Amino acid sequence: MDDEDREVLEWLTPKRPNEDDFPLNLDVDRVFDKLFQGAVPPQGDLLARLGFDVVVLCANEYQPRADLHPGVELIYMPTDDYDHIPPTNEHIEKVQATAALVVKRLLEGKAVLVTCQMGWNRSGLVTATALHLWHGWSGERCVVWLKQHREDALYNKRFAIHIKSLRERT
Repeated sequence: MDDEDREVLEWLTPKRPNEDDFPLNLDVDRVFDKLFQGAVPPQGDLLARLGFDVVVLCANEYQPRADLHPGVELIYMPTDDYDHIPPTNEHIEKVQATAALVVKRLLEGKAVLVTCQMGWNRSGLVTATALHLWHGWSGERCVVWLKQHREDALYNKRFAIHIKSLRERT
């Protein structure tokens, strides 16, 4: 294969975020294939340049204008991280809808980054729900998988209890 063929092949190959390219100040972990979870992302085009197509913003306190993150689709899912009360039905419905949209984008071949302030609980709730919808895994398996790939994820006991209640789908 000559240089021209290699260049064409590289151009035709979908860009996939490569963790080796992440700057040290980008707090992001790969959860599964093109599904990532992390803390509040930096503004600017860095995420698009790294190969992300979609960014889910779960931190109620961080809901920026779309033009501050050029080149990526933003999905807004503002929520709070309360550990002293269980999630409401309305909250769970929003999480389910957002997770379903995440799965839709993943099935379209897009790279998705789910974020919240620290990248642990609110993003973990959406990410674990997406894993459940995408793979049909039990909630328990989703929690274990997520914690293996993002160590501090889902330490909010109320969120973890909800996820663990999800039954395996066949």
